[in-house]
Amino acid sequence: MNRPQVITRVVPLRFVNSTSTSANISISFRVKEIKTKLLVYKDDTDPVLPANITYGILSSSLVKNQPLGCFMTDYRFATDTNQGDITYKFQQPVTIEGSHTFYFELLTGAPLTGSMLAVLEFIEAEQTALNNF
Repeated sequence: MNRPQVITRVVPLRFVNSTSTSANISISFRVKEIKTKLLVYKDDTDPVLPANITYGILSSSLVKNQPLGCFMTDYRFATDTNQGDITYKFQQPVTIEGSHTFYFELLTGAPLTGSMLAVLEFIEAEQTALNNF
């Protein structure tokens, strides 16, 4: 029996005084599920103690603008981010190819200037796996 393929992608994101950015993602099979494994954000300015720490939520057109996860704006506390996977399941398998927009929402509403790495796991639809033997 063929098992569905699982591909992990590290998606680099760059925010420049904005609340959105884009990234190209191409997966070689039809996807039934996307799991967010980790989000790490590094602001361009070093935090000053006492840090003005706030949380942000990352969403994307990749998952119909649903949340992919949350993150802290202070990278020193990155280990507190995404303690568990966040899973998005598609009702029908989808083809993922091309540019997707990523959005964030800070509790403060302010734009960000910094870099983020989103580690995403893409799981193949079972029917696609059965046809690939």
